[in-house]
Amino acid sequence: MRKLLSLSDLYDFYVSQNQNVKFNSQTSDSAIVVHIEEQPLVFKKSEDDDLVLKTDLRFCHTDLNVNKTFISKETMEVALPTVYNMPILGYIWTDDNGVAKFAGHEFYEDENGEMVYEEVPIGTVPESSELKFVEEKNGKTYLEGTGLIWKTYSKASEILEREKDLSVSIEIIVDELSYSAEEQSLILEK
Repeated sequence: MRKLLSLSDLYDFYVSQNQNVKFNSQTSDSAIVVHIEEQPLVFKKSEDDDLVLKTDLRFCHTDLNVNKTFISKETMEVALPTVYNMPILGYIWTDDNGVAKFAGHEFYEDENGEMVYEEVPIGTVPESSELKFVEEKNGKTYLEGTGLIWKTYSKASEILEREKDLSVSIEIIVDELSYSAEEQSLILEK
């Protein structure tokens, strides 16, 4: 199976097969890395110091998502340790007025067919981040925590200070999934 770049691509692939399917990275060449385009991650400034901007993060929510994927709270709880020490990436560009802004997932395929990211690390999710599930009034349960954005290496903290709240996407690695043709949904199991 080829790597699919977005969760929508992965979903469309399984819909086109129109049959129940089980994927397991242990019996395949590798895991599937997908970008979630629906922009579930929210930056909110909390505290900072001279070197880092501490920011609140909202990663994603449990159960059925608008992209027709289902992630149970139990699956997300098992995956929690994989969030720690992960980089926060960003691609920053400057508009015609000289204002720095974030772009989306910027990458290209090199001559060997490998994906090359143009995003660079702008911070990290430290081990000290207290990841927690928060139920919102809309009935959805979100995974939230804190991140550290480095002030000295890019204009990322400047953008966050100016914009206050920003939505960006996250990337997940899927080791196991099932596709239900009846429900037309991807169940992300690991």
